[in-house]
Amino acid sequence: MNNRITPEISELLAKPWCGLSGRPTKFLFNPELKTHAPSCQMVVYKNDLGSCIKRVAEYLKFGAGVKVQLEFFKKRKESDCSWYYYVPDNHPDYTKAKDTISLSDFNSYKQVKTYENNFEIIKVKDSMESIEDSWIAFILAAENDKTIILDLSDIRPAGLNLKTGVISTGLFGINEEEEGFVSVYYWIAHHLRDGNIGTLLRLLGGLCKVVARGGTHKNGIVTTAIRWDSPYAKEYLDFPLASILGSSKKGIRLTKDVLLHPELCELIVEKVNKESLFLEKVEKVEEGHPELYHNVCIGLLIEDKGSCLTSPTNAGQCKTPFELIEALSDMTKLLCLIHTKWRKDVSADPSMYLPLDKDRQVGVTWVGWANFLRQQDVTYADHVWGLKNFRLFLENIKGDALLESKSYLELLLELRSNFSYSKNKLRALDIAACLWQAYKQAAVIGAEFGLERVFGIEPTQRCYKDFVDLDGFTTCRNIDPPFGRHQQRNSSVHGDELFYHGEVQTVDQVGQDVHQDHCEEWQRIMNSTGLSHGISFDNYRKIDIVWLVDFIKDSPLKGTYYMQEHKVDQSYLDKGTVAIACDLIEDDGLPCNCG
Repeated sequence: MNNRITPEISELLAKPWCGLSGRPTKFLFNPELKTHAPSCQMVVYKNDLGSCIKRVAEYLKFGAGVKVQLEFFKKRKESDCSWYYYVPDNHPDYTKAKDTISLSDFNSYKQVKTYENNFEIIKVKDSMESIEDSWIAFILAAENDKTIILDLSDIRPAGLNLKTGVISTGLFGINEEEEGFVSVYYWIAHHLRDGNIGTLLRLLGGLCKVVARGGTHKNGIVTTAIRWDSPYAKEYLDFPLASILGSSKKGIRLTKDVLLHPELCELIVEKVNKESLFLEKVEKVEEGHPELYHNVCIGLLIEDKGSCLTSPTNAGQCKTPFELIEALSDMTKLLCLIHTKWRKDVSADPSMYLPLDKDRQVGVTWVGWANFLRQQDVTYADHVWGLKNFRLFLENIKGDALLESKSYLELLLELRSNFSYSKNKLRALDIAACLWQAYKQAAVIGAEFGLERVFGIEPTQRCYKDFVDLDGFTTCRNIDPPFGRHQQRNSSVHGDELFYHGEVQTVDQVGQDVHQDHCEEWQRIMNSTGLSHGISFDNYRKIDIVWLVDFIKDSPLKGTYYMQEHKVDQSYLDKGTVAIACDLIEDDGLPCNCG
């Protein structure tokens, strides 16, 4: 019997706008898979190489993302790191081995070990736990200047189907172009020999290549970030993303003081434009509170070992602006219940996770906002006008106790009665007031569960396709307009899929300025609750120093996500899926294949 779906959870799941997706869905409906509900993990690297890569691998096994913060990185003392590995000639993967020692040499090393103490033989058993532990043993042995011999006899061959349906990566990968577990030891050794941040980035990306990209493809990714004033910041920025295996992204953590260093700012602008470098503002840390960091997708703020449980509210299923209020409250309560259920039902490893009383956040986001605006016959420009004017009205009445005591919907009536607006403008004001009210009421629910952060805007990059709007069209991702009304996703994991969003506005029609104003207004609404995360904010055109200064000094946005300007080459990313915007319609009425 599945006791994870309580009557209260079941009732919320039946609501049309509760867009539960991905890992939370598996956690609820497939407890036999022992899936953890959160979608990413935070690792703060403190030169604890062995435990760091073990934590990264552990979470990649769940098909999730990992964010590694590197601001405490220090160059390691260089090590000779002399090592060998043994694979017997009857092992199915033996023909792929390039550097394995012979059986006679292996036996000689075993005999030498009986009277000399400068050798370390590490027997690796056929389990991920043993493989991960061998990495730690490998590092410790190298640091003690021992010659390392890895006995890999027991590791199963590549391509072996298990009862769970997983295909093993093997020692050397399934195909010639793939990487296997032997590669991880090479990457570790390389980093131990030079200690640079670049070889650490290769190692972290390589783990993703082996664990999440090898065998049966999982949807994991490893991203990193470093603070701008780290002594290794420039070296980190200059290391090319194209040299990191397994798909990755880099981020730079910023304070206003970075503006005192114009050369570094120029480099940051260059990397944003050329490599889609993520920007992350440093959150001010109050006394007694831990440091908060941006998660993999920038939209949520979590601390070391913090979890990242996120799922969207489907705006495309809301008939009126007033239904937004109920929708956001329902989704907030659902995620709060799942968060509590997960932490109580699953014995979380304390080396990986914070306890429930300290891991106090969820990530309630949205899908289908462009669909909702289409259904309301409101453009993004009018929507932003409504958000700005309602906010300014709220700011103008500050100090008026009589007005401030009213709900946002009552204030909406006050605003509508005092001014004359067009039909579209009135509808835009309705949406703005309802959105403010939605966040206010949902915040009460989050506070009742003792949470510190609840609301963010995640990219919903994959899950948007799982939902439809009131007219049956595929929802658009998060609160942004789509790149095209038709989109084709070519995935090595999920196959080729074609979606139609309906006659929604697209990125080209909305433009960068309206898009940024929209996200900034949304961030202000979330901030008003005291329970805000951030926004996975994409740029649609290249930035310059003027933009960077304004972003750091004046913008309420807490970070930036992808640079979507079409000239940014990101072909080196191995994420398994490519989304193509299809705006052209062929003679037969079907969308063209823009690939």
